Amino acid sequence: MRAFTGAVPGHSALRGNACRVQVTGAPDTASPGATGITYCRTWSSGERAAAVTCWSEGGRAIECCGHGLLSCAALWRQQWQGAGTLSMGRTAIPFRFDADTIWLGFPAMAVQACPVPTWADKLLGAAPIDCALAGGESDYLVLQMAPGTALESLPRPGDALAQHTTRALVITCRASGDAARAREN
Repeated sequence: MRAFTGAVPGHSALRGNACRVQVTGAPDTASPGATGITYCRTWSSGERAAAVTCWSEGGRAIECCGHGLLSCAALWRQQWQGAGTLSMGRTAIPFRFDADTIWLGFPAMAVQACPVPTWADKLLGAAPIDCALAGGESDYLVLQMAPGTALESLPRPGDALAQHTTRALVITCRASGDAARAREN
């Protein structure tokens, strides 16, 4: 299963890391170790329900892996019609399919503005203009870059991120509709 990799018709700006998905017959939460790619396992946990576990390129557990969940939903779509639920850790994520689109229903999380970390510009090669914490201590750090930043050109922080935070990064910027469409072509 490929997620956010290579060219996607009509969305040439979508790029990212590969996600390997393995279907198992029973719960399997043992780390696969360093695989060089995001690695997820999924197994049926009931009628139209499946559990998911994911690990980073270096073999560290990921609490909530958005593209791993999308990949697993796409895989289960081959067996289910309509909707279902994926569980990752203690979080149940309902999902549904509309034509070629998969919708994941993440629960709302608390968001709080915070100062931009001093290490962010060194790690990303560009200075964020705003920052927020989302969820708990091991959830998300949301960094907003200057409008029009080419997010795909920012370096991936990789294992260096763990030296600064236990949170996953969400990096975003404002873009006009015209600018976003121009990137697709």
